[in-house]
Amino acid sequence: MTTLQEYLDNKYPTQAEKEQVKEVSIASTFIPTFTEHGSWFAKDVYGEIKGGKLNLSKYSNLELIKIENSALKSSLTELILGKKINLKEVDLQCSEFVSLNFSECPSLEKIWLQNCQITSIDFLNTLPNPEKLKELRVSDNKIQSTDIAFFSYFKNLRTLKLGTTRNNLENKKLNQFYGSFKSWKDLGKLEDICIEATDVDSGLEYLPFSLAKSTSQEKEEITEGYAKIECSPYNTNAKCKSIQDELRPFDYDLEAWQLAHPESMLKSRPEYFTNPETKEQWITALENKISKNKETLNYIIQNEFEKAKKIERLKNKIQNLDQTKKEMVDKATQTDFTDKQTEENQELKKKLAKLEIQLAKINLEQQPTLIKNYLALIEDKERKIKEIEQERDRLIDTCGSNTHNINFIWNKKEKELEPLKQELQQLKSEWQSQQLTQQVYYPSKQ
Repeated sequence: MTTLQEYLDNKYPTQAEKEQVKEVSIASTFIPTFTEHGSWFAKDVYGEIKGGKLNLSKYSNLELIKIENSALKSSLTELILGKKINLKEVDLQCSEFVSLNFSECPSLEKIWLQNCQITSIDFLNTLPNPEKLKELRVSDNKIQSTDIAFFSYFKNLRTLKLGTTRNNLENKKLNQFYGSFKSWKDLGKLEDICIEATDVDSGLEYLPFSLAKSTSQEKEEITEGYAKIECSPYNTNAKCKSIQDELRPFDYDLEAWQLAHPESMLKSRPEYFTNPETKEQWITALENKISKNKETLNYIIQNEFEKAKKIERLKNKIQNLDQTKKEMVDKATQTDFTDKQTEENQELKKKLAKLEIQLAKINLEQQPTLIKNYLALIEDKERKIKEIEQERDRLIDTCGSNTHNINFIWNKKEKELEPLKQELQQLKSEWQSQQLTQQVYYPSKQ
């Protein structure tokens, strides 16, 4: 019986012919085959070819490798790629190999390795340019305990499939991924993920807006949000159930969930809340979202009334969004912190101006009052410095490892602290040296 290696080498016998090949595509292809009695049946073109080991080193100009295990008589067990500077896509689903070496494949954009026998994703460390990868599917394998933070370096991923489907759970396969979506905060192009039956359990507020948009449902193109964030635990105790429980009331619409949780979004994305108009913009976005979902709900009721569960989820989503809108309109939320800071600064300026007027009227005969005001002014300066430092530390804590945001916040707060610290030092110096004489102290106006 012919092996896949023998089949390809016989089809392209010379090195020149091998170098001309752009694609190796082995898929189930059926042709009509007639028996001696005149009847016919569908015969698979590759059905008599064995898999085994395949060395493609001599096929140096390949751009696509797609091998369907179901098209072969036996499974592909090993693949040697060699130098492939033009290779962009690798699709090797249902093979039996456990690893690959991509170290000489600098142009890879798509890797499909679903339903293989992979136990570790360390082979992805061999990719020369991980930032070029746009699609990665390693679901339905046997990958051992791995933090999803591993994928934080694949900045341009659009599709990332890591979970285990129901059928493969029954076949004793399970990918043991765990962690929080916080590590995916900078994967700004994600549109499609799968964490089924994994222990990924938190961090919806950190998922990028690109994924939120892909799960958003419009009247013109009604999609299932779940198809973009597959998160069922199935019949396991997988922690991804907490993600499913969070998203189900919003019909798996991540954009709706994020709009309904402004406090969580402030923590995960503080850089988007520096504009004093953020609250009004957020409320407008909620109103638009509610309006679009009402249109979608009406459309389904009129045209797809049999979808009772979806109709109920849409009603719950609209209700949750409306409740958030009312809360933001009725009272201040954490998203108002820029306005609050501005008000505090203005109030402090008023207090200082008032003290200046009072001190200007003091003479030496009223020395005790002057001393009292000095102490009050020192206490006021110390209090304000402490408040700014606490606010700075709180904002930095929300930034995680984002050094750009940390530096931005630090520098901004230091500019606020510098004049206050100088004034405080001057006050303390004069107080300690008791240089009050007949000069009345006027705080510097920086």
